[in-house]
Amino acid sequence: MSTAPARGHRVEYLIVQPVLSAAAVRCVLAARLAGEPQGGTIAVAGDETLIKVHVTTTHPEVALAIGRATGALADVIIKPRCDRTSWERVGGLR
Repeated sequence: MSTAPARGHRVEYLIVQPVLSAAAVRCVLAARLAGEPQGGTIAVAGDETLIKVHVTTTHPEVALAIGRATGALADVIIKPRCDRTSWERVGGLR
């Protein structure tokens, strides 16, 4: 019996007036999302007033919870992550 791979999500948001630095937010995300299948990615940048977060993960609720715990969230985007193999399967592209 084969199991379909878990589909990830692209999660992006801003943390307004964060209580942690951008580096600390990245470390917390990396620790909580360790072991992501299909190479989850984490990108975090900002300063003491605003941090931009971009994560690909199979656990978007974890990424959002970390953001909420570190400040007010704004401009939240959650989209299914498309990988090339799923497009090839669906669209017949080669």
